[in-house]
Amino acid sequence: MAEIYISLAEIVDILLANKLLTDQLSQIEIDDNMISFRYKTGHAFPAHVDISAQFLKFEKGVAELAINTSWLVEKVLKHSGIFKQDFIQLAGSRISVDLDFLIKNKELGIMLEKVEFINHRFQIIFYTTK
Repeated sequence: MAEIYISLAEIVDILLANKLLTDQLSQIEIDDNMISFRYKTGHAFPAHVDISAQFLKFEKGVAELAINTSWLVEKVLKHSGIFKQDFIQLAGSRISVDLDFLIKNKELGIMLEKVEFINHRFQIIFYTTK
């Protein structure tokens, strides 16, 4: 079993460096366990929406985030392509990301045991499966 302490900013840096974030996201800002960004909708109106999301919990392989939303943002997100993927769901002001599904499909050979936000960092406990 292994344990990593990592900030949200470091996670975003890793995702950006490996080109794992869509080009539709820009102006990414991090504040503790809150991430804010601009989402390009691909439509004439609105051309983009500003979104903030906060990590809430990790349970049974799924990370749950709360988004600060308005009716316009919710409608735009509901019809965006991002929620047509198997690992991510939008339910009202909550986003669920199935991290176990992502990790298994990428065949990384790890299984997440626990993810918590403690003292401005994520504590991630995992073990290898190979």
